[in-house]
Amino acid sequence: MLKLRIAVSVCLLTLLVFLLLDQTNQEESALVSAQNSLLQQASDYYITNMVSTHFDAKGQPNYQLAASRVTHFLAGDISQMETPRFTYYRATGLPWIVTADTGNLQTDVLRSEDLLQLAQKVSLHKGLTDNKFMQVDTTNMLVFPASREVSTNQPVTLTTEDSYLESAGMRAMLDTDKIELLTQVRGYHD
Repeated sequence: MLKLRIAVSVCLLTLLVFLLLDQTNQEESALVSAQNSLLQQASDYYITNMVSTHFDAKGQPNYQLAASRVTHFLAGDISQMETPRFTYYRATGLPWIVTADTGNLQTDVLRSEDLLQLAQKVSLHKGLTDNKFMQVDTTNMLVFPASREVSTNQPVTLTTEDSYLESAGMRAMLDTDKIELLTQVRGYHD
């Protein structure tokens, strides 16, 4: 009887995770479609070689957002970026760096903060000590600069100097160095 309850619980939990991931993928697809239709409209300005550094209350760099080109669209208040680079500085240790081929910056109205949506060859990288590193590669990633959170529901590859992991989805809190691989995790460690 206990085995049956455990099996039913596992099945229900698996179904719940699947439904949540499917809903998030549908929301991401709808958001991308809406943005693409807005981007068909005329832009109101553009910036080349943009670098924007945000500072904390003590005057120390908190994060930096750079791009080779930023085109702003008044409709939807969306900024389309070419080769965006997001750097999150920490009080101690090396910074986290996120790069991509393209990205869109807009306000997430539910969270009342900026949302950077990155696409195409997205890489999250952090140098560690003694030539050690951690890198996450994927196709799309959401970055919330103010809350220092990044996430994706797309397949990811996490690589270190002696490990290789694959997962369907990932969440990370950059200020605490916590990375959560969401599901279907597999890999190896030397």
